[in-house]
Amino acid sequence: MVSAVHSLAQRSSAERCYPKYELPSLAVKVGNYLTACAGIVTGKALRTRDADLEKTVSNFVNLYCLEWNRNVSSHAQQTMRQMMDQCVRRLEREPTKAHWSSLAEQTLAKVTTFNKRRGGEAARILLCEFTDWPAWHENCMSEFQATLSPMEKELCARLELILVVGKQRRPVPILLTPDVSSAISLLGGE
Repeated sequence: MVSAVHSLAQRSSAERCYPKYELPSLAVKVGNYLTACAGIVTGKALRTRDADLEKTVSNFVNLYCLEWNRNVSSHAQQTMRQMMDQCVRRLEREPTKAHWSSLAEQTLAKVTTFNKRRGGEAARILLCEFTDWPAWHENCMSEFQATLSPMEKELCARLELILVVGKQRRPVPILLTPDVSSAISLLGGE
């Protein structure tokens, strides 16, 4: 399974460096889909009372938990961070349409994988939604903040929250990391 993902995401190994992917978001998405598929097969095994299938899926999930991060997702996340940084530097140094487009694609990929959302939902973010949306952590009620743990308060301070319209016109929350927020600001010319 790991070698298939390496091939799909076009993994390349450099000497004395971490492996890099040409399509790092694909590697991360495949991992998310594998866990979803394992859940579906587990449900089928439980409904049909198939102990052998349940044991096989349980072994797969255990192996996935032990090895996926070390062999795939950590390298894919590192590649995504490097690609995003390169795109930001290129756009700041030479603002061309190709560099702007490259940063926009990397930003969309990062938002999609971080939020585990469909690409269409993240692609619906409008610049005015990002710029006009109030800083939600500054406008929180004090009663709400009192219920949060220290870690949750830190996350509230670091992440931005915006809402976009999802399927069936339902609001979909999307969290933005600081690097994604700064990339969107750069793309918007702020």
